[in-house]
Amino acid sequence: MRLIIFFRHYNKWNWLSIGLIALLWTQCTQDAPRDNIFDPESDLYSQSGSITGTITGKYPPYTPVPNLKIDLMENNTHAFSDAIGEFEFSKLMPGSYSLTISGDHYVTRADSVTILPGQETEWLVRMNGEPLITQVELITKHVAHWQPSEDEYVLEAVATISDLDGELDIDSVQFQIPGWSFDTLLTNRVSGGVFAGTFFNDAFGLNAFPELEGESIRLRCIDKSGDWGEWYQTQISRLIVSVPQTLSPAGLAVVDSLPTFRWSHFDAGFQVNYQVDVFRLDESAIPQFVFASPVMADTTLQWQSPSDLANARYYWTLSVIDRYENVSVSKEAAFMVQ
Repeated sequence: MRLIIFFRHYNKWNWLSIGLIALLWTQCTQDAPRDNIFDPESDLYSQSGSITGTITGKYPPYTPVPNLKIDLMENNTHAFSDAIGEFEFSKLMPGSYSLTISGDHYVTRADSVTILPGQETEWLVRMNGEPLITQVELITKHVAHWQPSEDEYVLEAVATISDLDGELDIDSVQFQIPGWSFDTLLTNRVSGGVFAGTFFNDAFGLNAFPELEGESIRLRCIDKSGDWGEWYQTQISRLIVSVPQTLSPAGLAVVDSLPTFRWSHFDAGFQVNYQVDVFRLDESAIPQFVFASPVMADTTLQWQSPSDLANARYYWTLSVIDRYENVSVSKEAAFMVQ
């Protein structure tokens, strides 16, 4: 009797196990939900779309641009343009997508693309090279005069620009002195990628001009598309306030045709060089440039004319030049050759 009961008990649990296994098998073999866009059996699979893009430069010959980053904002993913400027995003649900393209020396571009069910969207992008200032020279000039008695101050700004779209894509250069609320454009194109501007006393005020030394100055350029480059920060290295002193000839002294020009040592506190410029005055007292000396070391205190001067009235000036090419020019020293 005990054996029979045990056998029946054993069969009862055995059949329950078999039933449970059969139930699980039935559930597992039923079709899973087909709501995954990556499932080839899903209806959504055939509705998905893609973006294929090509990135080139802005102007002919439309050179492909590699290694630019393309961010697909809604999917929080990105791609990079390949060697021929192409990229792709696939398996995208229909709808509108925001994309941002960025890379070194290019203006970041943001745009939107609409994906249609089951279609490939082609996108051609012309990227604008960012105009960049690569070098700035700020040169000051201090010129003393007998007439007018006020000294003349001049600031020359020269900016060298690079642009992947070519030098002719550069429109102008913005020049600012924020501390003085001074803002203007450099529009004088010296050469393809070089712009310059010259500013005189009245641009800043005569008494304020010497205070420019050390003042923060910034520049940036704009291209033909209206896109701005990054700010280039700089400052004036030096303004030579003192002026050199000529000694002889001076005061309309009469000299021979090979005069020797002499001057006082210029104690600047920094290294300078000297240069002599000679001018002839015509009958209308209009100066005509005759010649200039070579640049001479600050230990030199005289220089003789390299050639005979014709009988006439003349004047000469002495310039001191520092290593940044800032200049201070003496008052005119007049003499006569006869």
